[in-house]
Amino acid sequence: MFHIAPRQATITAQQRQRYRSLATSTLGHFTDFGAITCLSPIQRPVRLIGTAVTVRIPHIDGSIIREALKIACPGDVLMIDVSGDYRRACWGEFRAYAALRKQLAGVVTNGAITDWNVLSRLSLPTYARMTSP
Repeated sequence: MFHIAPRQATITAQQRQRYRSLATSTLGHFTDFGAITCLSPIQRPVRLIGTAVTVRIPHIDGSIIREALKIACPGDVLMIDVSGDYRRACWGEFRAYAALRKQLAGVVTNGAITDWNVLSRLSLPTYARMTSP
């Protein structure tokens, strides 16, 4: 089933600035809620701060990601749950260009990405479980 969670209020510019100076490990000492342990960034070093826009896609069909990109605002982080389909890529070069055009802060997926060679050179922070041809 497709699902895009309603967009929540953004963090303030002051909060965003304060988080920029904190190490991820420091936040981890206070809570492990929401910690992502199985995903890796495509580029390093990387800092990713922004309001999450979450989308869950069903097996194989990632067409709802287009709608999530339309909802997202500059500075948002697109979070994609692939409903357990870790083999097929849900994110690649063309969607990354759309995200850059929308000025998203980054993309996080618990699934696979494709076009790693291009994504690794773009200025869009991207986290994924793995790559897929």
